[in-house]
Amino acid sequence: MKQKIKIVTLVCSMLLLNVFMFSAVLDNLEDGDNGNWWGGFWYTYDDSPNGGNSVVYPLPDAKGGIGFIPSDVTDQLGNNYAARMWGQLGGGYQYAFVGMGTNLAQNGSNPAPADISGFTAVRFKVKGNGKTYQFKLNDPNAPNRNYKVYLYTFTAGPSWQTITVNLNETDLAYGWGNYNNKTNPGAPDWNDKPPLSQVLRGVEAFQWQTVDQTAGTQVDLWIDDIELIGGGTTLPTKPSSTPSDGLIDNLEDGDAANNLSGYWFTFNDSADGGNTTVNPPQGSDYQPTQPGAGGSSYAATFSWQIANPTYINPYAALGTNLTPDGPPSYADGSNTTGIRLKYKSDAHHILKINVNENGIEYPYQVGLPPSTDWKEVIFSWDEFVLPAWFMQERGLAGVDAMNNLKLSTRKNRIMSIHFQSAPVRYKNGGSGTFAVDDIYSVGGAFAGSSGGGGGGGVPTYTLTVNVVGNGTVTKNPDKTVYNAGEQVTLTATPGPGATFVGWSGSVTGTQNPITITMDSNKTVTATFSGGQTQTYTLTVNVSPTGGGTVTKNPDKTVYNSGETVTLTAIPANGYAFVNWTEGTTVLGTNATLSITMTSNRTITANFQQVQAGQYTITILINPAGAGTVTKNPNQPSYTAGTQVTLQAVANPGYQFSNWSGSITGTQNPITVTVNSNMTITANFTSTGGGGAGGTATVYITDNPLVPGQAVQFRNLKSGDEVKIYTILGTEVNTLKESGGVANWDGKDKNGNPLDSGVYIYKTTKSGAKGKIIIQK
Repeated sequence: MKQKIKIVTLVCSMLLLNVFMFSAVLDNLEDGDNGNWWGGFWYTYDDSPNGGNSVVYPLPDAKGGIGFIPSDVTDQLGNNYAARMWGQLGGGYQYAFVGMGTNLAQNGSNPAPADISGFTAVRFKVKGNGKTYQFKLNDPNAPNRNYKVYLYTFTAGPSWQTITVNLNETDLAYGWGNYNNKTNPGAPDWNDKPPLSQVLRGVEAFQWQTVDQTAGTQVDLWIDDIELIGGGTTLPTKPSSTPSDGLIDNLEDGDAANNLSGYWFTFNDSADGGNTTVNPPQGSDYQPTQPGAGGSSYAATFSWQIANPTYINPYAALGTNLTPDGPPSYADGSNTTGIRLKYKSDAHHILKINVNENGIEYPYQVGLPPSTDWKEVIFSWDEFVLPAWFMQERGLAGVDAMNNLKLSTRKNRIMSIHFQSAPVRYKNGGSGTFAVDDIYSVGGAFAGSSGGGGGGGVPTYTLTVNVVGNGTVTKNPDKTVYNAGEQVTLTATPGPGATFVGWSGSVTGTQNPITITMDSNKTVTATFSGGQTQTYTLTVNVSPTGGGTVTKNPDKTVYNSGETVTLTAIPANGYAFVNWTEGTTVLGTNATLSITMTSNRTITANFQQVQAGQYTITILINPAGAGTVTKNPNQPSYTAGTQVTLQAVANPGYQFSNWSGSITGTQNPITVTVNSNMTITANFTSTGGGGAGGTATVYITDNPLVPGQAVQFRNLKSGDEVKIYTILGTEVNTLKESGGVANWDGKDKNGNPLDSGVYIYKTTKSGAKGKIIIQK
């Protein structure tokens, strides 16, 4: 007997959207709620209307469900949430089934058709328990159409994979009722067969449904990152932290004001008739608590409890305004690209960015899953989306709303930041605690606040302390950032048998302890001689096993304190490099990573299997640590013909030089078309180590370096010389320019390897100077 396909649909009024010839995200689930980016909702369904007894979770609303709740993702790097259904097929209906879906548009509280005829494909990520499922374009109940759908069948294995459904390759499902005896859907007598073009102009929902009909079959299906493809992708990419990030609040002053002169507060659902308990209580004088992230002094915290709620979507929240006057006044974030912060929590929360647009508050949000340890996160503004309930209230729907209402277009009107309990998850009760610290705007500061890591007219600066030799340095106070004018005392303590040689970098001399005033970002090196040098181990893991290999330079069993190690990830055939992680912290997404050994470290190179027909882009940095490269779209693999924009971002002390490998040139950013696996190197040059006005740039293969390694000085003037001095000013070598380049192997003029320590180089004609650390 031919399979009968049951499609769940609702009769609704027609809401047609414009045709768009580009790609669009339907949902990446990262806001953690049951709405998608177009204003529709997620749901599950089963065969109970047909007398079946199959079970699916989350429970359908008709069976007492509290609403679709995304599931936590732990095996997909960079993603926190995904849509999931699980359960078991029953024997009460001959054609047993369960499924989940998401509406493409809403007309008030009802689903409405959307026009997707301008797109060519649908792409989503999937994993499951090895069963076969169908992806369905759900056609609404139009006259004489009998719930026809077009579908695509796939198998969901245990590992995440990307499925691309070309719309013109979907099959028309057979109907039921008067159409059961039609064996050929293309026959002339099937006159009301809807053509694909007609269905695409009015798709009500995307659905994922079981194919197996055997009672007892276990169901487990995960779906994530749903896109409609029309020539690229709009999945947002992660920004990178920069020296220009603006401090919003690090809580270290211990008061209720942030660095933008706004204030902290708590609130709950009492204005909506709710009875959620929040602590500190709403309206109280808010005070930060101790300790903060990473051993700092303070953090912003709150707790909440929901019991016998009197509001349908109970909540409590902690917030901070970005202006002294509070809403509706707003701060201008035109120079910013996103936000970064540290948090920990024992429950699900949402991070909300509230915007004032013509007197209307737009509550953009992203999800924050539980984390028992302090976790640093970074979001671009376009990772925040408007909740579906808001879009419905405002009569917004579909891809037009998604593209026209991006937070990046409204970042100049941000009123406040809220950390709120996730309403959908706790509508029947729950409790939680939340702490946040070190909140920065990424890429720049809000108007009226200073850059360089500062904000609110009070600049803040960083202090980096390096150690050469056997010894340690303590900072008092020991903090991540310091306010302008703050004084910090550094104390050098030699290890057994060692002696303190002196300070170099932002301060010089042998005074110990020494006090410095923070009026800029500073780097200080303490050099010790003699004694036994502190050493550390570096463990490098690969996930999954067989996904690739990692090279270490230098490759040693143990490393001296302060030594720099360059890690390079090499994907195995059929795999793509994803990122580097240390615990829960993502260290970078480029295949080259430079780290400094200050403790025993365990770092994991994460790879992902590449689907057949997909290609990879591997990014290398030369020299390691000189900068980063962002990819847009940022994906482990790409379909043939995808255009990817690469942008090289130099770290302080470096400038971008050129691309090499699969592409060449100096254009930055640059767009490449992916038609094969590509390995691309971003080359940077030193800006002279902070020297005074020189034009020479320096490429150092490793710093600290071991004698015998190659150090190359480039862009020297004809007849130039590079002189090498000890930190006390004694000349130890002179290097001659040849062809604009001078090479050095870390030895003195007699060919003897130099001792560990800080050395100074100066050029006689190019005007460049800088510091090099030698460490044996």
